[in-house]
Amino acid sequence: MLPRQRLALRIAAVLALLTAALHLFGQSRGFESTIPAEQEMIRQATTVRMQLPGGAERTLMDFVDGFGLIFTVFLGVTAAMAFLVARRAPSDPALANAIARMLAAAYIVLTVVSLAKFFIVPTICIAAVAIVLIAAII
Repeated sequence: MLPRQRLALRIAAVLALLTAALHLFGQSRGFESTIPAEQEMIRQATTVRMQLPGGAERTLMDFVDGFGLIFTVFLGVTAAMAFLVARRAPSDPALANAIARMLAAAYIVLTVVSLAKFFIVPTICIAAVAIVLIAAII
């Protein structure tokens, strides 16, 4: 793995960590609205509880928060992987390239999902990581 590829992995890792921090910050702010219909939707999402298998009860917002935290953890773990791969690349270039390709593929898929299901800010952040990871594998 070339030095510029290792640098690209480190840049991708930093971008993933920044995305994780932004995501956690945005999630911690919660949802607010001045539109009555949206206020009602938020009220229901935070108060109506659903019975789940195993006896647990959760609101829809519990699921949103849970998946948001899982996504933040995913971003942190992939950033750590990218840092580790960049550091270990000289001793095992084949493995480093394979993991870098896997990370690039994962972030390409995340970009497509984000385009379809989320809004522009996370999509730009995820796409930036994907682009830098692609640079790391070519």
